[in-house]
Amino acid sequence: MPSIQLQIVFFVLSIIVTLANIILFAVVWRLRKRFQAFINGGSVKDLEMILMGQLQKITQIDEDLLKLAKEKELIQKMAVKSIQRVGMVRFNPFANTGGDQSFCVALLDHENNGCVLTSLYSRDGIRVYGKPVEFGRSSYALSEEEQSAIAKAISN
Repeated sequence: MPSIQLQIVFFVLSIIVTLANIILFAVVWRLRKRFQAFINGGSVKDLEMILMGQLQKITQIDEDLLKLAKEKELIQKMAVKSIQRVGMVRFNPFANTGGDQSFCVALLDHENNGCVLTSLYSRDGIRVYGKPVEFGRSSYALSEEEQSAIAKAISN
């Protein structure tokens, strides 16, 4: 009896293995069809050409990426020196003129360097003055309005 039970076990196992082989054969057959469709009936050299083309594109993209990184660094250096902070104050310096037609404008970069421009309006004409600003201060005497314009620019 034990030999019949052993034969039944082997028979069931052989059926399972046969079914597994059939399933694996079907999977391989589908993969083969997909591969044939991929190379479209071409040769291995065609596939090599496709891969070489992709490698060249990747190399070109890497070179372009390096160029962009260098340009980004240059733009960042330029941006630090560009006008980033602006402060403006309008005022009336003379009692005999109407409206706040005079003004001070502070134009500063990231490090608070730049200039302050002052335009004084009077009935006789307009006067424009410019003073350099380094680190938020000027080596020239600043009016109250100029100091206020610089303070506004720094706080922006």
